Amino acid sequence: AQGNYSGLVLDAIHIVESEMANPELSLLFVSERLHVSAQYLSRLFHGQTGITFVSYLTRQRLRRAVLLLADPSIRLYQIAEQTGYTTQHYFSNVFKKAMGISPGEYRRSLQIGVGEDEKEE
Repeated sequence: AQGNYSGLVLDAIHIVESEMANPELSLLFVSERLHVSAQYLSRLFHGQTGITFVSYLTRQRLRRAVLLLADPSIRLYQIAEQTGYTTQHYFSNVFKKAMGISPGEYRRSLQIGVGEDEKEE
C-alpha cells in the first residue's frame, strides 16, 4: 500500500518509526522536521492513508507495545517509555481505551494462551 504514498507521507511514516520512543513525537514535531505546516501534513497524511496522523501514531505505538508485552521480562513502565508515553499510567489508559483491556490483563491473556497450547500437545 505504501507505493501510493507521496515522499512526504513516507518520510512522516519513517520519522514515526524511528522516533517512536520520543514523547515529543507529534504532528507538529514531524511537520517541523519535514519543513511543512502541521495543517498541510495533516491533510496530506489523512488524504493518502485514510486515517489521521494522530490515529496512525497511536496505532503504531500500540502495535509496538503489543509486541513488547509478549516478553514478560520487560516491565510495563519500560514499555511505556519505549513507546513514547511519559507515564505508565497514561500508557495504560491509552492501551485500555484502544484494546478494551489493560496492558497487564493483555499480558496475562498471552501467558494463559501459551499454557493452554502446551496442554493440548
